[in-house]
Amino acid sequence: MSKAYSSAMSAIEAISASKFADDAERFQVKEALRKLVVGLETPFERVWSLSFENAPLIAGLRILIDLGHIAALYMLEETRLDTWKPTAFSLGLGDDSGHISAGVVCGDDHTILCALNMPKFLAKYGYLEPVDMSKLDNYTDWTGGTSFFEACAADPEGKGGSFIGMMTALRNHKLDWTEVYDTNKIAKGADISGGTPLFRMAYDFFTPQPEVGSHAYFFHAVPHDWPDADCVRMFEQVKKVFNKGYSKLLIYEVVLPSMGATNMQTMLDLEIMNCTSGVERTEAHWVSLLQQVGFRIVEISRHPRAVESVIEADLE
Repeated sequence: MSKAYSSAMSAIEAISASKFADDAERFQVKEALRKLVVGLETPFERVWSLSFENAPLIAGLRILIDLGHIAALYMLEETRLDTWKPTAFSLGLGDDSGHISAGVVCGDDHTILCALNMPKFLAKYGYLEPVDMSKLDNYTDWTGGTSFFEACAADPEGKGGSFIGMMTALRNHKLDWTEVYDTNKIAKGADISGGTPLFRMAYDFFTPQPEVGSHAYFFHAVPHDWPDADCVRMFEQVKKVFNKGYSKLLIYEVVLPSMGATNMQTMLDLEIMNCTSGVERTEAHWVSLLQQVGFRIVEISRHPRAVESVIEADLE
């Protein structure tokens, strides 16, 4: 074996998640290794992985989950002849609290077959960008008339349940916004005497905002499901009750960089276009959108481990 081979193998084998100072370091090394693998693969190996390894693996995992048994390519570790032990992933599939298996089922229910329809859908409509589910929607085209959210509502235990489970797993994976944004700017000096409780309120964000002059108006993963015109409508309701210089408009969503977006960010952008005609916006897009309502971006808080960023905006 060459010296380069031996050196590379030794370096790879020495990598362990437990050796990193924090999860941000682990994530960055993982992304570097992903990029390295793509560089090492031949074009055939790459297309084989994309088209022939993953699809039957997902199908097999769905069958194995339905059967209550886990055994598939690299899902278990072979220790000796006819002897296997579970991996972190296979244990995760069997742990209902993590909702990992829901990601497999959701792929089978929604994203994989819907994605296969996307090339034909785009060609059919002259490659118009689908940004409004009511007008041009890949999922509706694939199902013959049923939108993504209609499909989930019609089958809450099946298609709806797999989507909720997958979103729960994604939520568990992502950082809370409070780990990205300095909440002292809104919490410092808050009066919490008397044990004032928190209340849930039903609210349609296209209707007048009932809370006037609040310190913060927070949107998490809401605007990316709506075209710009509807986002302008929802932010106009905030503007009407906003106290300039005191109130803050906080938006926790993906802010795509002009270069160097992570695979998770680009995947989310493509996936919501695929299923809901949604869009993850670039920083320039966010600036333009908020300016239409009279807001300016004060700060964008980012974290190396976070998929999303916190946009803080005030009235111009």
